[in-house]
Amino acid sequence: GVNLQTWTVGEPIESMVYSKPTGLAYVSVHYKGKDGRVLPYSLPSGTEVPGRVKLSKPRQLYISPSGRHLAAGDKHSLLVWAAGGSAPGNRAQPLNLHHTKAYTCAAFDATDSIIAAGDITGRVLIWHNYAQSLDAAAAGNTAALEVQLPVCTTVHWHAHPVGALCFSLDGSYLMSGGQEGVLVQWALPTNKRNYLPHLGGPLRGIYTSRADPAKFVVAHADNTVRVINMATMAVELSIHGLRPPPAAGALAAVGYGHCCSSGSSSPAGGVVQPGSGLLVLQVEHSMLQFYDAVRDRHVGRLQVSARNPVSLTNSTASQPALGVAPQPQAAVVLVGFTADGNSLITVDIQPSTGVYGSTAAESTLRFWDRSTSSQAASTSIPYTLNTSTDNPHQGTVTGLACHPLHHMAVTTGSEGGFRVWQRSKPQRGLAGRISQGTGGGSSSSSGHWRCSAVGSYKGIGFSSCTFSQDG
Repeated sequence: GVNLQTWTVGEPIESMVYSKPTGLAYVSVHYKGKDGRVLPYSLPSGTEVPGRVKLSKPRQLYISPSGRHLAAGDKHSLLVWAAGGSAPGNRAQPLNLHHTKAYTCAAFDATDSIIAAGDITGRVLIWHNYAQSLDAAAAGNTAALEVQLPVCTTVHWHAHPVGALCFSLDGSYLMSGGQEGVLVQWALPTNKRNYLPHLGGPLRGIYTSRADPAKFVVAHADNTVRVINMATMAVELSIHGLRPPPAAGALAAVGYGHCCSSGSSSPAGGVVQPGSGLLVLQVEHSMLQFYDAVRDRHVGRLQVSARNPVSLTNSTASQPALGVAPQPQAAVVLVGFTADGNSLITVDIQPSTGVYGSTAAESTLRFWDRSTSSQAASTSIPYTLNTSTDNPHQGTVTGLACHPLHHMAVTTGSEGGFRVWQRSKPQRGLAGRISQGTGGGSSSSSGHWRCSAVGSYKGIGFSSCTFSQDG
């Protein structure tokens, strides 16, 4: 696109919505580095107009489909106000819908008569005919406001904080989603539920499709967008972007901070798959993502260790906000390819299952073989597991290097030792039988991996390793 005009706000922007009927853009900003403000700007002049709203910190803004009403959740208060209704020199006087729990999201229906909000306990609160209370709030008439508070209905299914809400275009249904990876459909006003489960990850946004009222667009926390047809209760299309990496704080908590680049919040870069040129990245939930950087598209993914993305504990992303120290999580920390790209070697960690409260992690060294064309076509899995070794070193695994010519690898540990790994030759007569039974190209027909040598140097811990160019 082409930049037509630029307006300078002067403060970091958290969220922005545009009210078409009033021609005002409302911007939620970090005000002077202390708290939050919602500032209204008249477009296209770009000048600030009366109607500021004070918040404890910058918050997500929500606007009704008509553009006439706005809302922002601020701790235990849901603030609702009319767009462009402030007198010169005055702040906006929002309607405060107080709750005993903190709000997480909100949504308006198409008729501007119903507003819904989700909280951190998984409840959804629905207010009917809220617009009648806005005039009393704007006039500051507290006595009238107490009488005219909108009627509230509460529904509850989610076990985690509600991540997103959306009304259908006709107002007959309310959609909700969150950490569980389930899209819940609430029929109004009976509040009967219908579910579309197993969507693959937490939901962070739900949007309607004006082209087809039965379809909704769902945005996931892992940068995936899905088009869902609620009439058939089926996912029609999935678009995958670059997935988020494991949190650096969680890796550092178990001694794997060396796997993160300096000043970064993610593992240090990725590796390129030999032959294909695909970028292989360590992403959340102990997974590798194969990404075509030239065409900017997702190609495939590999689940290195079993992991359920829907956890009963607080997500890693929310731990700092809740004041909780980063907890160990399953993650891939080291990745390497042999020169021909036929073997993939990974090191992944799992939270320790030993002493309660331990911050240690158990590491696993895995060797993978490239899937045959028929296997890849049927399962979409680029590599299959050949050999797995638990806790290859007494300490943390600090380095992984692959030989530039042969199927050989070296790992180093913080305890001061290194190990050489090589692929063993298959037994005579066994290779042919295995090849015939698996359609050829089986990982077992090429032999498994084993440790062929160990070494150390004065008990000094190693931080990394590599081969010379000639091997």
